[in-house]
Amino acid sequence: MPKMKILPNEEKDVFENPPVFSYAERKKYFDFDDNIIQISHKFRNSYHQILFLLQVGYFKAKKRFFSSTVYSEDDIRFVIRCFKEDKVYQDLKAFGQIIKTDFILRYLDDVDLGQAIEKQLNKVELANGLTRAVAVGNPREFVQTEKEEQEIAEACNRLIKNSIICWNYLYLTKKLIQFKDLEQKETLKKAIQTHSVLCWEHINLLGEYDFSDEKLRDSIGLSFI
Repeated sequence: MPKMKILPNEEKDVFENPPVFSYAERKKYFDFDDNIIQISHKFRNSYHQILFLLQVGYFKAKKRFFSSTVYSEDDIRFVIRCFKEDKVYQDLKAFGQIIKTDFILRYLDDVDLGQAIEKQLNKVELANGLTRAVAVGNPREFVQTEKEEQEIAEACNRLIKNSIICWNYLYLTKKLIQFKDLEQKETLKKAIQTHSVLCWEHINLLGEYDFSDEKLRDSIGLSFI
């Protein structure tokens, strides 16, 4: 039997999700008396104690319960900060330190993990460098004042970066196809695998570009790829 649809999607989302609090509302609804705090301590671990306190706050606001899968991250952080001197907070903080310490030790001991992290950090730095190179003039700030204009500027920046990356992939693909010598082809494959296509030194970012139909014709034979 099909389910009856009572509420529109927007009203359904409002009904099923906890309220979105302002800072003042968080202070109001997550202000617990000693009795509630004592009850929370009866739960078996800090995780369930925090969930209980969040549920109490949401119930005070909306007089109903919500699934823990839709709790707000901002509300979770707020409740944790409110109990810095409480055992709940201390337990969560100590647990976070264990995870952090374990990761640092694995990073120092595991060569492969360290190399993988360094590789990802290099990619991030290259991406940031490409963004700065494309954003000529003020690479670290928007000159536009309106939000809509800023979004257009960011979209244009992203489009140019993606065009450069696409060009690099097409050019490298063409070279792989052209190589008849297997050894040369494998050498290029390894170079592609161990390096990044986020390079732009071969692009004249300050040039004048002609997008007429005549100039847009494939002049170097990439159309067959």
